[in-house]
Amino acid sequence: MSRITQTTQKFTGKKIEVADENKGTLDVKYKKPDGSFLEEQYTFSMPTLVIGNLVIGERYIEPQGSCFIENITTGDKCECTYKMRGIWASKDKDKYFSSAKIQDKEGKKRYTLQGKYTEGFDLTDV
Repeated sequence: MSRITQTTQKFTGKKIEVADENKGTLDVKYKKPDGSFLEEQYTFSMPTLVIGNLVIGERYIEPQGSCFIENITTGDKCECTYKMRGIWASKDKDKYFSSAKIQDKEGKKRYTLQGKYTEGFDLTDV
């Protein structure tokens, strides 16, 4: 895995937002049941990380916005979206919620992924 980080920080008085525009690369090697190997390469971006409630309330760190993952080997792509906490985050049903759209190299939507990143995800064929 390789990654060069170049972050920007934004302080609003109540929270700090940390964004990184650079992409990382990940090389994955799978061992198949027949003993052969499958190698794939991915590039990815990171969502904005928010450190909230700096002055009042319980502090939290969470991803917000979108990130992108691309399988360079197959051309498949994924856009992940992280939902922002509501003002009443402890009661918010969408707290920790994220979703993703996965498409093949032709741009055809193949799967959706939804769930809470603290619990688990549901993968659905499209």
